[in-house]
Amino acid sequence: MRPHLPPTPLLVPLSLAPLLVSFQGPIDGGQDGARIASAQPAAEAAAQEGDETPFGKLLARFKEAEEAHARELRATKDRDERRKLRKDRVEADFWPEFEALAASGNGRALLWMARHVSRAGFGPKETKTRRGEIFRELVDRYGDRPWFGEAIGDLAKARRDLGVEWLHASLLHIAKANPDQEVQSKALGALAQDLLRRDGDEAAAGEILARLENDYPDTEAGRNAAKKRFEMEHLVVGKTAPDFAARTIDGYEFKLSDFRGKAVLLDFYGFW
Repeated sequence: MRPHLPPTPLLVPLSLAPLLVSFQGPIDGGQDGARIASAQPAAEAAAQEGDETPFGKLLARFKEAEEAHARELRATKDRDERRKLRKDRVEADFWPEFEALAASGNGRALLWMARHVSRAGFGPKETKTRRGEIFRELVDRYGDRPWFGEAIGDLAKARRDLGVEWLHASLLHIAKANPDQEVQSKALGALAQDLLRRDGDEAAAGEILARLENDYPDTEAGRNAAKKRFEMEHLVVGKTAPDFAARTIDGYEFKLSDFRGKAVLLDFYGFW
């Protein structure tokens, strides 16, 4: 049985507390005042997103065109012609079709747009604006879909365009709104990773990692969280090295703790 979020309180610094206050309901977050509304029912438009649907067929055509363009580029020997081909954007040719499909309520088409907007032929400023608008609509309308786990990595990469507060609020919203445990855990994992790597907030990240380890032990994010917590607590400068057992080339078995109080050089090596 899936736990209702949040099963346990998160003890976090004040920097993250404003995001968690509204975790029980729709989240209003972000310095730009962007509002994340409740996601639409997961069953709505679900039948539109398979391989044999308009999206699946359009995606197949796009991939074929992409491969054909790559073949043409490899086969062209003329330098000027190659330079011209590199400027061609298959994404720009297909953009209107994916945009129309997204407008009809297809979330996967909108995700495609989020991933390819930088190669759709827009200028830098318009690209940034469109990327922000697309991701906001994606979270707002489709954050509860089973496939949304595919979008979380893209969402985290767009941190600069979306704003840190909005991104963190969005990840919390997805963890609450999405019924799939893998998606829930992936969203929380992305939040912990962002807090740790970008903000250096080990306290807040550690609380989320602990929750992942305890509440989502059978998910990939839960297993990764357990490894990361071990690293944070033990594999840092100044900590006592974790004990381990090994065997010498002569067959002598020993443990690292056998040499406690002595200077020990650990040589890690491998063959690649």
